[in-house]
Amino acid sequence: RDRRLFQILDCRGNTPLTYVPKDRWGEWVAFLERVKDIYWPVRDVLSLGEEEEPLLVSGENENDVIMTDARIERCSVAVATMIANGKLDPDVYLHNKARGVVREGCE
Repeated sequence: RDRRLFQILDCRGNTPLTYVPKDRWGEWVAFLERVKDIYWPVRDVLSLGEEEEPLLVSGENENDVIMTDARIERCSVAVATMIANGKLDPDVYLHNKARGVVREGCE
């Protein structure tokens, strides 16, 4: 139960509460009011200092890799999905492509 999950940004730059339908906002406000002292207790910032941002908010997540390799010109959506999900290493793909051994679905 990490209260900082409310701050985590998805690939569109939105936090989880962004997706709450407008007609449910009142319920969420009431819920957060009820639990605010549990998840966000008053802190003495002068003695404790500022809290660090969660790793996924800071944009410094080691899993956030932007593919800029121009050698990967075209591949199927399936292969691109595997690379994006970390199931296929781009270097392995490029090595296999150079050897003429391309995974199924690559163009």
